[in-house]
Amino acid sequence: MNQSKLKELTSKIYYLPFGENYRPNLVAIVGAQITLLVDAGNSPKHAKLFLEELSKCDIAPIKYVALTHWHWDHHFGLAAMNFTSIAHFKTKEKMVELSHFSWDDESIQKRVEEGTENIFVRDGIKQEFPEANRTIQIGTIDISFTEKLEIQLGDLFCIIENVGGDHSSDSSIIFVPEEKVVLTGDCLSPNPYRKDGKIEYRTEKLFPLIDKLKSYNAEYYVNSHGLPMTRTTFEKWCQEFILIGSLVEKQNKQFEEILSELKNKAHKENKAIDDSWLEEKSFIIQAFLNGLD
Repeated sequence: MNQSKLKELTSKIYYLPFGENYRPNLVAIVGAQITLLVDAGNSPKHAKLFLEELSKCDIAPIKYVALTHWHWDHHFGLAAMNFTSIAHFKTKEKMVELSHFSWDDESIQKRVEEGTENIFVRDGIKQEFPEANRTIQIGTIDISFTEKLEIQLGDLFCIIENVGGDHSSDSSIIFVPEEKVVLTGDCLSPNPYRKDGKIEYRTEKLFPLIDKLKSYNAEYYVNSHGLPMTRTTFEKWCQEFILIGSLVEKQNKQFEEILSELKNKAHKENKAIDDSWLEEKSFIIQAFLNGLD
């Protein structure tokens, strides 16, 4: 994915596509009077790239930047954005906590060994901020909310709502009713912060979350690290999670049995089974199995 060029999802929603090193989709919701940004990027460099691309567009003044959750790749660029920042109160609390951390190689490695940080964050930060004795400025949140917040942009409303999930309890989505678009952040991703380093899905969290997301009157869904999906594609994608989770929890099946069933299903649907398919399905199966621990 070429992350140097802005893309148009609808006539009023633009995004800088996700890229390497955990760079998420950065989104601009353009109202008649105000533009709201969703997520601030994984570094000032990432944030500035987004703003440079937006400066080439004829859009309403940017006033707000809303964060989907507290993980580093979504807000380490916030300090480079001089806009009113919005986030769930738990996101704000975690960012205050992070503001007291040191980010040099030694300090990050110590947190990894303690089980309070994971290796993916360590490696991502090292790549995005190559200097070993780096200093990272954590941005601050101006407006926080508990459950839901509505922002008017003129002709558009943005509904920012906390939905939780396995990935992080502060995960929030942004729904734009007039454009029928839901920006899901990473809420459908697994929990990456187990002390044993394993990732996990739990059906009691994921299944209700999927129902919640499907309840929005949306035609497009955009997660932070993937291509935008139509509603049909999104529902099919979610159905895979429901199938695998059900096989793990309700039928108590093991890894090889589940993978075999998925292969048979793919064959019947004339789907290609390549290395990418195997990697994705294996990842999801193992995450649900970890959730039984």
